Amino acid sequence: RYSTQIRNKLDLEQVKEVMKAKNLVDFDRSFFVPYNNFEGLDEYYYRMGAMSDFELNSYEGRIGNVSIPLLCIQSLDDPIGYWKTFHDPTRVSTSGNGNTVLLFTETGGHVGWPLGWNPSLNGWRWMSDAASSFAESIDRVRRNPLGTDAVNDA
Repeated sequence: RYSTQIRNKLDLEQVKEVMKAKNLVDFDRSFFVPYNNFEGLDEYYYRMGAMSDFELNSYEGRIGNVSIPLLCIQSLDDPIGYWKTFHDPTRVSTSGNGNTVLLFTETGGHVGWPLGWNPSLNGWRWMSDAASSFAESIDRVRRNPLGTDAVNDA
């Protein structure tokens, strides 16, 4: 059933390109873009990505209406979650009434950020620690918006 659908949408050369894909971005480009009649990879990520309603020329959409602090952590070497789905990280981080924080790391893989040579010893706690630190900071600011507890903590 699926092979018939693929044959109806992709020609033999396109199928060969799919088979040559070395990573998910190549696969997206060679399979999903032509299969779904997108003009290119950017349009595919724009329409299908988590930020698909973030208009390129405005701050409208879900991300523009974020009303509580939101932390997005993304590794640049994530083989599955491609960072360009954020489109323009600077614009995304300044949308949402200042509630959106983007944290990009050079490495970390897909939902991992393993610590040390043997991650099972330390667990995969980097992401959990980052999220916890963010939540604790938000809580601290909400309890004391003027930041006077920093003096009291010393």
